[in-house]
Amino acid sequence: MLKQQGIPYKKCIVIPHGCLNIDNTDNKSIKESLGLEGRLVASTFGLISSSKGIEYAIQALPEVIKKEPRIVYLIIGETHPEVRKQEGEKYRNKTKHGLLVNSD
Repeated sequence: MLKQQGIPYKKCIVIPHGCLNIDNTDNKSIKESLGLEGRLVASTFGLISSSKGIEYAIQALPEVIKKEPRIVYLIIGETHPEVRKQEGEKYRNKTKHGLLVNSD
């Protein structure tokens, strides 16, 4: 896109989005410290807003747990600051789809 706009490549910098690839082959001590030994961990992390669709993951959990009872779903993060300004903690406290995230 930038090339089409005539911007030289050497003036562009790519800033990757997301999490670094971390070697997690020895996560036993981390799981023990969190009380998650023997569990399979799925997670959502980052700034929380309704666009994350966390309620859909929670809604799917009963079927997933039937097939893999060791799974635990962690929701890690805080409400997006702009969402908090406009809606407060409405999404985090939403219970329509079973979503009730405790920030403790």
